[in-house]
Amino acid sequence: MLVITALYTSILAFIMLFLAYKTSARRTEAKINLGTGNDDLMERRSRAFGNFIEFVPMFILLMAMMEVQGYGTIYVHILGITTVVGRILHALGMTNSIKIINGRFVGAILAYLSLLVAGAFVLYMSASQLM
Repeated sequence: MLVITALYTSILAFIMLFLAYKTSARRTEAKINLGTGNDDLMERRSRAFGNFIEFVPMFILLMAMMEVQGYGTIYVHILGITTVVGRILHALGMTNSIKIINGRFVGAILAYLSLLVAGAFVLYMSASQLM
């Protein structure tokens, strides 16, 4: 069983649920039926949720592949932690909920680094198995 992947997938599911709720709540508050209604906060919440949906499935897939391919648990945990922290920072940055750092930028950098490193690990292991 993919125990580590299951742990981070469930954490990410709760973050996704929260982002979906915040998006729906704003839609109700602003009486926006479809789209963003030229509402800045709705646009930000919608994009925070959309960006989450665009990136997280690949992280989960790569994490599962790393776990199946036998990478040490520390590497899989590092990917999971980096992904969770990055997605939280990105969402906070997108909605202007964090002022201390540029959460959107830091979250995006963590996302790119996670994809790069995990993709390289999985590619290396897969290529070495083909040889």
